[in-house]
Order: sequence, then structure tokens, then C-alpha cells
Amino acid sequence: MVDPVPHAEVPARSVVLPMHNEAQRIGRTLSLIADSPLRENHYEILLVDDGSSDGTPDLAEKHAADLGLTNVKVIRAAMNRGKGAAVRAGMLAARGTLRAFADADLSVGIADIEECFDRLDAGQAEVIYASRAHPDSEITAEQPGHRVMTGRVFNFVLRTLGLTDERDTQCGLKGFTGEAADTLFAAVTIEGFAFDVEVLALARREGMQVSPMPTSWAHVDASRVRPFHDGVDMLKDVLVLWRALHKAGPSPHVRHDDAAEGDRPT
Repeated sequence: MVDPVPHAEVPARSVVLPMHNEAQRIGRTLSLIADSPLRENHYEILLVDDGSSDGTPDLAEKHAADLGLTNVKVIRAAMNRGKGAAVRAGMLAARGTLRAFADADLSVGIADIEECFDRLDAGQAEVIYASRAHPDSEITAEQPGHRVMTGRVFNFVLRTLGLTDERDTQCGLKGFTGEAADTLFAAVTIEGFAFDVEVLALARREGMQVSPMPTSWAHVDASRVRPFHDGVDMLKDVLVLWRALHKAGPSPHVRHDDAAEGDRPT
């Protein structure tokens, strides 16, 4: 890996965007960043490429240069290992006192990323996650029916196993204090899509303050998630996680804002 920041000043806020074969979409994402406060130097934007085969990292660097985004850095993985591995690499390479990750397609928008940082900065929690199940969330483009159903089944399994009491663990945006990020991502073992579950479960075990926030979310076509294949892998990962946590013994009670949870399933 390379030094994520081309200048010595420590950024206040780091945004990690994992990428895998995003050649068709990364230009749009960077254009949105260029027209937003995220282009300012108190933000650090880390684009972590997870072994793309379509030239994504080269295109990302070219687009960032063309747009004058001096605070954007591309981190390249030698091989495809999974979204969890890419996010972990980015969060541990980040230097911001506050850190967040979001999906490269920005299905959760830039305004929500800023709101997540503002809530962290205000000390509302050590971990803040966007939740489509929050009563104040606005879903502007729904997922296809089969994805809604698989998401509900997955969340039901998580709650049955006692891995979470959150109603939406898989929404793309999650934010952390720097200390919480270092603690959690040094311990994350899941490299696939179920890493979000492990992050929240570890935060619960550590007794961190965890809070949901509403989001304005829109489904983006050409999702990298394959509902059946990746769903099976995610279930395998969470069963391994459940066994590991069960073997380790009871976890401490997590303090989080139950009142802000909505009843809309995901």
C-alpha cells in the first residue's frame, strides 16, 4: 500500500469507498465529490480497489486528477478478497479523527455522509450507521422484491442468533471515531459482505455507543451483490461469527438509541 495522503496535514474526516470493477460508475461518483464539500482538504477520500479487472483504479486516478481532487488517493489490493477486506484496509490506512465508509455508487448520498460526520463530531455516539429501517428515512428507489425478501430473511437470522438487534445492518454508510475504527477494524475477520454484521457485533461486545441515523437511499442498478451466491456466503460467515462470539462468552450491553429504530424491515 501507499501513503494515503500526499501532504502532511492530518485530515479531520476520512471517507473510505471500496471499489471492485467500478469503471462504469466511478467517474460519476468522483464528479459528485468534486461538486461537494468532500473535495475540501479537511476531508481525505480513500478509494480502495479490491483487485478490479476492468481498469477501475487507473480510471479513478485519471478522473480525480482531471477534476482537481488533490485529497483523493487510490489504494490498490493485489487480488480480489472482498468488500470487507477493502473497507478494513481503507479504515486502517485512514488518518482522520473521524472516519466513515460508504458504497462507491453513493446509493447513500453525500449529504448523509456529512450528517454522519456531524453526529460523530457532536459526540452522539462512537459508531453511527445509516438505517433504511429508521422511521425518518426516505427511500427514493426501492430494491427489487427478491432483494428485499433476502434482506429480511438475513436480518431475521441475525436477530434470531442474537448477533444484532438492529433492523438494517447492511446499509452502506457507517461512521466511527478514529479510536473506535482502529479498535474494530483491527479485529474484523470477515472479508465478504457480512463484515458489517461483525463490525456492529464487535462494537456491541466492546460496549461502544452505537446509534442509527436516517438516510435518503436509492437503489442503484448493477449492484455487486449476487443475492443467492453472496447470500449463502454471508450466512456461512455469520454462523462462523456466532460460534466465535458464543465461545468467547457473553458480551457487554451496548448502549444505543432504541427509540430511533423504526419498524420497517429491510
